[in-house]
Amino acid sequence: MRLEYEIIGIKTSLINITEMSKIFERIGKCWNDVDPESIKPDDKVVLYTLIEEEKFFGEVPKNGWNKQVKNTKNIILVKRNNTMTTKVMCLNGFNEEIRDATDDLCDILSEWHSLLLSEYNEDPPDKICFDNIKGLLTSKDQSVRNKIAEIAQKLGGVTKEEIYVMGLYKLARNRGAHKGKELRRDVALERLNIASVCNMSPICIQGFEKCIKFINDV
Repeated sequence: MRLEYEIIGIKTSLINITEMSKIFERIGKCWNDVDPESIKPDDKVVLYTLIEEEKFFGEVPKNGWNKQVKNTKNIILVKRNNTMTTKVMCLNGFNEEIRDATDDLCDILSEWHSLLLSEYNEDPPDKICFDNIKGLLTSKDQSVRNKIAEIAQKLGGVTKEEIYVMGLYKLARNRGAHKGKELRRDVALERLNIASVCNMSPICIQGFEKCIKFINDV
């Protein structure tokens, strides 16, 4: 039985309930595990129930929402009215491929960062070299920033905005060594396609595409 309706002014009150329906929200190719308290009145829900007694939709009272949530035989899917407030926390079972793809992207970016640092230190402004990429990218010296922008253009045409956004992405997500830099270009681009379903901005995607086309040159 599949039931679809809008939640009309119903506030859930399910604190400390240990057994209840599974509630999921689809974001790209991921499914978020949803807290029923986070569902807003203008979000839509779809209720899937293991059939024991078939009922007409009109027989399901809208004020029975809490009862439906408490039913462990239900699976409820949520469609947010406002997706801008949704945070992606993919379930482990659905997330492993995305997690691996993310690590591959971080490895590709690390390789690009290494090239940027090496190129910079070959002819640095004021003859001051940097020991690591973090020090280079966080420098407030305008001559350093200009040099970074100049080198980034040679290394695939990456912009300063893309460098910044990709750096934040890597800082928040990198968890270990991978071999993304050794992937064929088409495979690396597919890894980007997989990872990008989880809240990756267009600027970040564009920056990674440039890095991949420069690093993964086969």
